[in-house]
Amino acid sequence: RDMDVVWRDRTPRPGEDIPVLLRNNRFARLFHPIVELFSLPMPTEMDLTPWFAPFFTLFFGLCLGDLGYGLLLFLGATVASLVSSLAHQRSLFRLIQWLSLATMLAGILTGTIFGADLGRIGPFSGLAGQFLGADQLFQLALWIGLVQILFGMVLRTVNRSRQFGFVYGVSSIGWILLVIGLTLLWYALLPLVSTILIGAGLVLILLFSDPEAGILKRFGLGLWDLYGISGLFGDLLSYIRLFALGLSSSILGLVVNDIALSVKGDGSIPGWFFFLLILLVGHGMNFGIATLSAFVHPMRLTFVEFYKNAGFTGGGKPYSPFAKRLKPQS
Repeated sequence: RDMDVVWRDRTPRPGEDIPVLLRNNRFARLFHPIVELFSLPMPTEMDLTPWFAPFFTLFFGLCLGDLGYGLLLFLGATVASLVSSLAHQRSLFRLIQWLSLATMLAGILTGTIFGADLGRIGPFSGLAGQFLGADQLFQLALWIGLVQILFGMVLRTVNRSRQFGFVYGVSSIGWILLVIGLTLLWYALLPLVSTILIGAGLVLILLFSDPEAGILKRFGLGLWDLYGISGLFGDLLSYIRLFALGLSSSILGLVVNDIALSVKGDGSIPGWFFFLLILLVGHGMNFGIATLSAFVHPMRLTFVEFYKNAGFTGGGKPYSPFAKRLKPQS
């Protein structure tokens, strides 16, 4: 039937519950389902999707960290995307392709393929000793965490400045200076610069934690805000899971290979049968558990550590287009 439609275009009223529709580039759009698992941003705050997407991809790769597993994941996602006829499913498979590429890159950097050392395989024996070791991966995980935490603080500064004015972002600038200064102090680099940065950061935090309060209240709130530095160290240590998960999956893969080789024995037919069976079952279980962990733990780092340091509020209402919906008849 013909319907009369009235269209009104107006600015939102203060306090009005405005629905949220995310608009991002092709790569960031792949992560919209992950965003919706937690919470949409409020209409007045920044959408963090394009900023956490590269980190999430890198985190997944480091957590799974095996060239062989990444290749399997990529091939499976590619075949599934070609077979699927639904757009949202193809989008999910494209996301998995990106995650699997990061996994293969991490496997190349660590020299791990199906739990085996890539440097011990004939054509790649010349690369032995060139891959990242456990100590280097541990340091890499901490540095990545530090970079993401600082980046989150930069986004918090921009977000608060846009929402409330620049003076409300000064405290976040203080935290950035403090973290950089403490990092330089830890590595005994540029002692004068580190002292200046720490001092400037403390002053900004103490004086601008609440720009609307009086000077004494500001100082008290700043001291309380500084108490959160212990949580900041906890956030940084949380990134060790990137190292631990990648290491555990490679060790389990190595154990599966050793058990399979021990069962193979002299190469008889039963030996070969159990050799292949153990490889398939063992690596299948390890692949499944490691893939699940590589998805869950980067989500945790994103929604807890990164969102917190970026000052994410969340709670946005998803946009639902106005439409005529027909109820199915019983």
